[in-house]
Amino acid sequence: LAAAAAPILPGAAALTARCRALPQALVNDLVIFGRRLSASEALQGGLVSRVLWPDRFDEQVQNIAKDIAAQPLQTIILKKKLLNLKSNSEAEVTFLSCLEAERDLLVEYWTSVEGQELLRATLDSA
Repeated sequence: LAAAAAPILPGAAALTARCRALPQALVNDLVIFGRRLSASEALQGGLVSRVLWPDRFDEQVQNIAKDIAAQPLQTIILKKKLLNLKSNSEAEVTFLSCLEAERDLLVEYWTSVEGQELLRATLDSA
């Protein structure tokens, strides 16, 4: 199955519970001087997750889109929910609350038809 290439790993709550603020020095520099960030500065500051080469931009975007499209829909939905745990909660977000929400989402996924098929395929190939 295509999902095997992009596994769902437990522990995403540890990533979603962190505060992802830009360093104050970078914010000060942008506000005071009004300058634009280079692609490498945006990457280092955590504003973007990757930088693409201009001469290969179309090819790289197509490859990214193909990688996403190759994953089962339910897998993509689960990953999006896991990544949005913090932003979807109106209550105070704690590490424990993120772990509990993650647990509930993973139970829902692994007991779904798609999750069961992925488990069977993985066990059959082992």
